[in-house]
Amino acid sequence: MRDSNRIVTESDVRRHPELHLAYRACREYDADERAETVMYTSTEPCPMCAGGMATAGFARVVFGVGGDEIGEFTGSGPGVRSAAILDGVTEVVGPVLNEEARRVHREYDW
Repeated sequence: MRDSNRIVTESDVRRHPELHLAYRACREYDADERAETVMYTSTEPCPMCAGGMATAGFARVVFGVGGDEIGEFTGSGPGVRSAAILDGVTEVVGPVLNEEARRVHREYDW
């Protein structure tokens, strides 16, 4: 599965790709399949998306830009890091390929 950020294009604050993919996975995969799923994302999931991943029961999430870095691009970062929400449910790995992921944010018109 693939998705992209649609917050602006659909005028919907819930359309983070990580949350929408968690929703789709719950509809299309059974719990055993989700327990083997790895999500790759350019940015550490926000608290809302991490909650969706916890509910979906994914095995692992791998991200490129950490929550402690995202404020550089957006002006603010999350109050709670995804690892705190996903602790014991989903393994959190990152940052991985950080410079490549940062490039995505530099090219986006925040």
